[in-house]
Amino acid sequence: MKIKIPNIFKFGIQTLSLIILASFLNFLNGQINEPPDPCTNGTQNTCQCESSPLLCSMDVLNGYSFQMTNYLHPEDGPGNPMCVGGFGTTAHNPTWFRFVAWCDSIDLQIYAENCINPPGFCNARGVQVAVFPECNWQNPNNSVACEVSGCIPQSQGPPWEHTINLNMTGLIIGETYSVVFDGCCNSACLITINVTSPPCAPEIEPWSSPIQGNIIVPVGSTQNYEVETPIGGLEFAWFINGVATGDTTTYMHPNTSTGIDVDWGNIGTFQLCVDASNFCVPYGSNPLPNCIYVTVTTDIDLDGIPDIEDNCVDNPNTNQIDTDNDGIGDVCDNCPSISNPDQADCDNNGIGNVCDSPDSDCDGIPNSADNCPLIYNPFQVDINQNNIGDACEYKPIVGINTNNIKTELHVSNGSIYLENPEKGIVIKDNLGHCYRLIIVNSQIELIPLTCP
Repeated sequence: MKIKIPNIFKFGIQTLSLIILASFLNFLNGQINEPPDPCTNGTQNTCQCESSPLLCSMDVLNGYSFQMTNYLHPEDGPGNPMCVGGFGTTAHNPTWFRFVAWCDSIDLQIYAENCINPPGFCNARGVQVAVFPECNWQNPNNSVACEVSGCIPQSQGPPWEHTINLNMTGLIIGETYSVVFDGCCNSACLITINVTSPPCAPEIEPWSSPIQGNIIVPVGSTQNYEVETPIGGLEFAWFINGVATGDTTTYMHPNTSTGIDVDWGNIGTFQLCVDASNFCVPYGSNPLPNCIYVTVTTDIDLDGIPDIEDNCVDNPNTNQIDTDNDGIGDVCDNCPSISNPDQADCDNNGIGNVCDSPDSDCDGIPNSADNCPLIYNPFQVDINQNNIGDACEYKPIVGINTNNIKTELHVSNGSIYLENPEKGIVIKDNLGHCYRLIIVNSQIELIPLTCP
């Protein structure tokens, strides 16, 4: 499924609410909360498997009773054998129900009584029951449960009643199954159904993971998004800023994921959501939609990498190679082999200072003679004469408002306040001359003086 973002796409939570409400109303129109009429004369939907209404779950049949008739329509049910293990059995007057399995095992107890045979048929009486996946009853080997051996022989005499215990195992959660009730030798019985296994609520499990896909993308790109499908979810719809994309995808379980391709045509931040439903659980119910936010940005160099993530915005570099891991892609790094995130290039020759020679800091001193080759220090001051320029050498500082032990004045999170403005600040240059820096009539002045 591929979705293109229109020119104007505003977030509309009200729109999403209306979609969910419409989905819920459609759900109420299609949901079967009680069993439909059994097949009595051929006009009922339950006479054929394909037309039988779909029950939300087998629990709907719990405690349900219906009266069979001798209406004969064997072509609407399995022939001989009726199901696996049902040798010599065949359908006569089938009544069909379809249901969605929400448990992998369901047990039924079926009680048949007052069974009446029409004249001219064999004398066995009672009911036969078989279960098939989604009306796939033409092949008896497809049956997932079969109890057809409990018919009452004529010689037993009345009362014509018996109980069948039907055990369905290996059911696939979320898949549709069909169950057929057929009279032995066209018997018409009063049938009562009880579900003896624990209830199977038609629920959808929580999302196991968030939507997978890029959340920062370049405008004009097509992106794929995938999400693991929750157990019980059969139909999935995608929304962008609360507006349905218009397509839904239906799966049969087990299925691992559902996805969408989106053409991001506009810059901005969009909410992308996916919602799950099934025949019994509408959109907008538990679990709530699974959502992420996607930011669509510019891509100046058209390399498919959004500018806010591109390590070289002006030069195409899809591979984003950054050999020295300084955050600058090799194609635009002025020193790709040595980390220099500041990209300093004092002589503007296109080679970063850390890679440049013979004068990396452009202070007029060749690297070979510079006592601080990467920091501008044309005076080469080295008070302790250890061949490391003071500009590069760490010196302890006396601190104010800081716990660091230092020998130069260092003020952390504070100000320097001079009580006497005439004294100002005394500065000594590299030639040994001293100057007083003061403010006179709102102007900064540098006045020569004898060094203290």
